[in-house]
Amino acid sequence: MDNITVSEWNEIITKTLIPNIVILMIYVVLGIGGNILVLLVYSFQMKGSSDERYFIPILAVFDMVVTIYCGIFLIIQCFYTVTFTNNALCKTAQFFAGFTTFIPILLLLIIAVQRYLKVCMPNKPAMSLRVKRFALILTIVVSLVCAFPLPFVYGSIPFHSVTYGITGTNCGKLKDGQQIARAVYAIVIGFLAVAMVTTLIVLYSKIGCVVVRQFKLNKLHSDQEEFRKSEKNIDNEEASDKGQNGGIPTPVTSDADSNISNTSLVKNHQITLTGSKRRQKRIFEESDDLVY
Repeated sequence: MDNITVSEWNEIITKTLIPNIVILMIYVVLGIGGNILVLLVYSFQMKGSSDERYFIPILAVFDMVVTIYCGIFLIIQCFYTVTFTNNALCKTAQFFAGFTTFIPILLLLIIAVQRYLKVCMPNKPAMSLRVKRFALILTIVVSLVCAFPLPFVYGSIPFHSVTYGITGTNCGKLKDGQQIARAVYAIVIGFLAVAMVTTLIVLYSKIGCVVVRQFKLNKLHSDQEEFRKSEKNIDNEEASDKGQNGGIPTPVTSDADSNISNTSLVKNHQITLTGSKRRQKRIFEESDDLVY
């Protein structure tokens, strides 16, 4: 077993984490580019007023902040895996990492609620500007509350190497202290995460059902219009044929043949009208089922 220093041990670990560092850099670049693109689109391409355009640019800003901050913080941790000796810096960095992460998640929930109200409850008034501002402030406050215990959970902790027989310092979860409080915090955060994911699934499932039903309803309305146009074209063709045959002499037939022919034409016309009415009635019934 070779005797090495903590710095040399840290360099060995950093070399093994080069793939992680590269992936994190790609993550930061893509996150910055994607969110800047969203901001540019909403700034120059969508200049009209819209309910959804209040939260989307804010979400893009906070998402870009968390991408830059957390990405750079994790890269720094890769370079100082066992030499992170500053306890205050570790606690502060973990607090802001949690704070900036909770805000975009809560904003996604607010956007889902807003879309649900707009799509599934169109008769109710949309979110007012005061409600939107209150929701944004509430998001920041809740994120602060959720991130507040993190400095008591994380800190600089000793990390021992059995291979080299040396001990370094890592920024991670504390093992000493209030074990019950940390367990309760982990349970609460886990419960909130499950509740938020479930809420997002339920809301967007209902939104999807309404959108699909509206799509089918629009298709039925389109079929009804085509059906009416086809009937109108048939009536116009029949009227045109009668006008063209007006000057042509009608063949002389007996009264019995004339009565049989007229009866057959009436029955065929009645059958056609009955089938058309049944089809039209079925289309309108399907339309009513979709509406209700």
